[in-house]
Amino acid sequence: IPRAPSTEQEQWNAMARTIVAETMGVLWRRAEATTDRLHYWLVEASNADLGQLLQNTPAAGMFHGADETLGSVRTVLTRYIAAHKYLEPPADDEIAFSIRDWLEQGTGNLWITWREDMLPALKPLINCWIDVICQSSLSSNVDNATDMHLVIDETDSLDKLNYLVIAATKARKHKLHIACGFQSYAQLDETNGKNDALTLRNSLKNS
Repeated sequence: IPRAPSTEQEQWNAMARTIVAETMGVLWRRAEATTDRLHYWLVEASNADLGQLLQNTPAAGMFHGADETLGSVRTVLTRYIAAHKYLEPPADDEIAFSIRDWLEQGTGNLWITWREDMLPALKPLINCWIDVICQSSLSSNVDNATDMHLVIDETDSLDKLNYLVIAATKARKHKLHIACGFQSYAQLDETNGKNDALTLRNSLKNS
């Protein structure tokens, strides 16, 4: 769930991120850490059931009264988590693909493509995959890093990418080189906020 460019919206996004993190932790401890179960609890389960699942976690306080606040947070969860329902697990005879494993051991190019009519539905997944690439690069061993190029077209068509600004400013020593295409400064400012958009543009001159 991305950071929002506005302070008001960010409070809902931040609360949603807390619920996601705590739900993932509970499901992991219960040996139910699958995308299907995560989607059910975050999107389909009732507020009462989700609150029961998250009792004794840092997210428990969000379920005590304040129904309007919780409603806003559940709207954020639905917006960003619903698309994950369509990520099917590999069949028994298939090898699961991992972006992190590919970054460490893969060869060739990895393409993430979409049609314009698909973008509203795919945007949460595309944002998530790009963030995984950026975060994985930042956590890689500097001494063993190999050159990698991340090319993102229509950057301003995506939501704010949590790790893109950080990667653009800090990932050069990890040999991550970033090129971003966008239509206008105004669109980039609207998506990322003026300060982060300016930082991104300045960093891309050197990355």
